[in-house]
Amino acid sequence: MNMNQNLTVNINSMSIQMALGSVTHALAAMNAIGFTVVRIDIAQYGRPTLVIQADSNTQLLVKDGKAVLYCYGSDDNGPFKKYQCPMGNCRVVWEER
Repeated sequence: MNMNQNLTVNINSMSIQMALGSVTHALAAMNAIGFTVVRIDIAQYGRPTLVIQADSNTQLLVKDGKAVLYCYGSDDNGPFKKYQCPMGNCRVVWEER
C-alpha cells in the first residue's frame, strides 16, 4: 500500500497524539523488519497495540526470548496461542494457530 498522501487529523487529546507518534515509529521499525500489521488499537490512556500477522519473523521473536506467550486456548477454529512483545512504546501482539 502506497501512503504518499499527507493526512491531517485534528485530535484534541495529547495522549492520543503521543500514541500516534509512538505508532509511527513502531510501524517504520516493523516495516523495515518485514512484519505485516493487520490492525492498530489506540485507547486514550493506554499503550498502543499493533496486531501483526504471525510468520517466520514472529517465530524468531519467540525463539530469541523477545516475545512472551500471554494467552492460549481453543475455540471454534481450533487451538491458538497469543504472543506479545514491546516495540518502542507500543505493544505488538499476534496469534498462532
